[in-house]
Amino acid sequence: KKMSQIMHHVANRAIHIPSAHRLLRLVNARRCERGSDCWNRNLNSGLSGWIGSANVNRPFGMAICDKCIKQTTIKVDYSNFARHEKGCATHSGNLLSDPYHDKVTGDTVGPLIHALSIFQIDNTFSSREDKKVALEGMVQKAMSDKSDFCPIRYDEKCAAYQEIFEEAEKECDDAVKADQERKHEEYTERREAKILKRMTKIRKIYASLQSDLADCPMKDLALACEWLEDDQRCIRFSRTFVQRRMASIISAPCSASQRSVQRVSGDIRSILTPIHEKNFFSFGFIANSSNRFKKGIYRYVSEECTRDQIMNSSAFGDVQFMNAINDDKHVRALVRSLARISGALGRCFALSVVKPDPDQPQADQRIEDYRKLAKLVWSKKVSINQDVNSFTVMKENFTTSLEEWRIMKKNTRDYLSAAETQAFLTRSNFVGGRANFTRQDALDQVFQPRNRRGWMSNGNNFDAYDKLKTRNFIRLREIHEQYFRRPNYYGL
Repeated sequence: KKMSQIMHHVANRAIHIPSAHRLLRLVNARRCERGSDCWNRNLNSGLSGWIGSANVNRPFGMAICDKCIKQTTIKVDYSNFARHEKGCATHSGNLLSDPYHDKVTGDTVGPLIHALSIFQIDNTFSSREDKKVALEGMVQKAMSDKSDFCPIRYDEKCAAYQEIFEEAEKECDDAVKADQERKHEEYTERREAKILKRMTKIRKIYASLQSDLADCPMKDLALACEWLEDDQRCIRFSRTFVQRRMASIISAPCSASQRSVQRVSGDIRSILTPIHEKNFFSFGFIANSSNRFKKGIYRYVSEECTRDQIMNSSAFGDVQFMNAINDDKHVRALVRSLARISGALGRCFALSVVKPDPDQPQADQRIEDYRKLAKLVWSKKVSINQDVNSFTVMKENFTTSLEEWRIMKKNTRDYLSAAETQAFLTRSNFVGGRANFTRQDALDQVFQPRNRRGWMSNGNNFDAYDKLKTRNFIRLREIHEQYFRRPNYYGL
């Protein structure tokens, strides 16, 4: 970084070309090179200001401290041409400095052009082209053989330095790349060896678990897993309750004991044995129920939800779940498990309250659309963080959601059948925001009313659900008009 800063100034013909020895001093400097002229010099020790090896700044091609930068530089306006022109050595975009005469070596270092000359050029000429011509003339004069302070044959030296620097950069890049590749290979070898070592130990732990569960019912479900050959985790069990109990053993297989594996296998057995003995997954305890909500639950678990999904619920196998199973309160256990599956109870509610009418055509009833609305009603009335401990709580939730669902269902039908809404479908499509999003698509959003931020409300949120609930159909149609015009903005 230090060399790149210096070579940038050299390539721009902005500073006196440093000698090879001076380049070494610039790169390795730890104190300000202004010596006795340093603004941060300590009079007791005679040392100039500290720069430090970590400081990569070499302003104006000099190794100077921060106080010297502050006291010996001049700020230029942001409109000054020097900020962007080659031939001007600027620092931080708007700082200029004068050349410095090194009393020890007798060399002139730093910028080629005095700051005074740059200000005079900027004040004398109005055209940018004229300023560039004047600056070029001063640069040529500074590089001429007659100059008392500049090196001879600036351009030749500049080209030679640039070539050497580019070759050094390429060699450095190649060396760094080779070093990185070597380190990556070493890391890969160490990682593969570590994974192989862990895999060997975890396979032994798995074999021990398999042996302990040899006579356990539903053992295949408990032992189902995926072997991760290129992952330090090595194994991922398909059942969440097994993965959760095996996590501490898998994370530190070296310290795993036979007793800890037996303890986990005993926990798994205590979960699966009563579930198997009581035939929990046949759902016979709920199949013939006359309760509407239980009917919806049975339809959901028998048609739309799999056994694996229920077993992967975070509540499956916990203390309260197993207490309910052991007390023959299977409905409570099932509801508790479904409550931890996203949207499951909302879908059960929708299946229980929206049923097809055999006397009407299936297409006209829009069963699935109304079920979407019913699921949303449930989510509005029942907190997602509610802890379900009994079916009584669910019945209360069902009753309150059912009351609101009847209101929303009636309002939705009235809204869709209103003359103004039918007229909405016949308006011009010229202002539509997307060819594959029609006015009917915008109108169908009535089944999924959301709280969104919109153009028409001056950036404020508007709640389409509330507008439907309160029968504010005029405002709701305005919202659907905005959906039609800007579907991408609303994520539709």
